[in-house]
Amino acid sequence: MVKNSHCVLDPVCFSGYDCAMDRVALITDIDTEPGSSLLKYCYSDYTHIIGTVSSSGSNFALTDMPDERLEVVEWKKRSPFEAKNILLSIIKKYKALDDAFIIHSCTADETPIHDLDIAYIDMTIDIWLKQYIFLCREILSYFLNGGNGFMLLVNNIAYKHENGNAALFESIHYGFDGFMRDLVTFCKKSNVRINGITAISPDSKSLSGYIEKLLSAKFRDMSGKIMTFGKNKRRFPF
Repeated sequence: MVKNSHCVLDPVCFSGYDCAMDRVALITDIDTEPGSSLLKYCYSDYTHIIGTVSSSGSNFALTDMPDERLEVVEWKKRSPFEAKNILLSIIKKYKALDDAFIIHSCTADETPIHDLDIAYIDMTIDIWLKQYIFLCREILSYFLNGGNGFMLLVNNIAYKHENGNAALFESIHYGFDGFMRDLVTFCKKSNVRINGITAISPDSKSLSGYIEKLLSAKFRDMSGKIMTFGKNKRRFPF
């Protein structure tokens, strides 16, 4: 494992590096509203940003962003090795990863669970739960090995449903939310900073504004914080 030799975006750099030096960030799902807005907001904070999209045919547009700072990577979420490959490629090319923003935006299929094909259920869990856990695992291992790093996890539940027809996606979001909360608690004992946001709202633009407000309030300097965005908080009582 290559050690993290660069500083996180912080007033104090644990490694002793000048904070004006290169900073590298990973932002997933930049082809979603929260991911795209976060990319634009953070763009001037980093020398290099790696942004993932779901497919090479994504509609993501490089608006007002010079290509040399941003590298867009297709995240092939069907392979269990893809998450590790993404991190290894970042370390090989940029020699470090300082901050990671994991945007979990799973779109609901309101087909009743008994009408879903078994293969589709298996594929959906692979794509929307296991792949995100794999990626967080690789990043956390790298940060812990280097002794520092910042990660923000956003569980973006950007859909409404009142008829009980989204059991598969509810289970994915509950699973990711529990994973996120446990990860945040675990890292309170380390120099790695992890915060989480549970967003229960179809209003992605307001969520983007909320994330930007947190980051402007030095959210990257904090650790162990779980925030909830949206009015319907009863779905996640823990």
